[in-house]
Amino acid sequence: MLVISAAVIAYTEKEYEVLSAILNDWARKSKVELEITYYPTSNDFSSCHMRDFHIVFVDISMEGDENGLSSARMFKKCGMKFPIVLFSDNDRHLMDSYEINALYLTKTFKKVDIEHCMERIFEITSNANFKLRFEDTTFCIPYDNILYIQGIGEESLIVMKEGSYKLCLHLEELDYALPGQFIWCAAHTLVNIKYVRQIEKKGLLLWNDEQLEINPDYRQAVVFAYINKAS
Repeated sequence: MLVISAAVIAYTEKEYEVLSAILNDWARKSKVELEITYYPTSNDFSSCHMRDFHIVFVDISMEGDENGLSSARMFKKCGMKFPIVLFSDNDRHLMDSYEINALYLTKTFKKVDIEHCMERIFEITSNANFKLRFEDTTFCIPYDNILYIQGIGEESLIVMKEGSYKLCLHLEELDYALPGQFIWCAAHTLVNIKYVRQIEKKGLLLWNDEQLEINPDYRQAVVFAYINKAS
């Protein structure tokens, strides 16, 4: 099953429980396994083993002098690349969130806002790891190492810059956990648009000189993604 790791830094467990319930409901609908870790303070989070989270939710209003916004700025300054979502009682710090490229929620925790937030996260996690749990083992593959993924019956072949993995999962199941840089170019192939050097008449030329088939039904979407990949 696909695995997504999230951290929630919240002042109270009640806020954590409300947020995690909505996140778990989203995960069930999206057919992924969601691992959520709760930290009562940002200091607790900073002193952990720095797991490779896909997303971190940070409460701006923390106990005492601690400030979630300052902590989020510190995370960014230290080079942490995971997406950050700030949440607060009001939208007073909305403009501050733009400074660190963070998403923003109010503590009403509207379901539609959180679901929209999670969908956006997939679009900005190109430097995160693709996590896959098989039995008792979790595999972590940086998205930027994946050239393309091909479906072979009920299995999927993940082709990387060096080597490949064959997984006993249908390609459509993997598609749920991939960010927007992975585009369908054929009924059995998802390509990492970052590694498309040129779109030719009958196929795609990758940066490693490998060629992939492009189905006419997917051509328009591939061309659009290719034109906009640098933006």
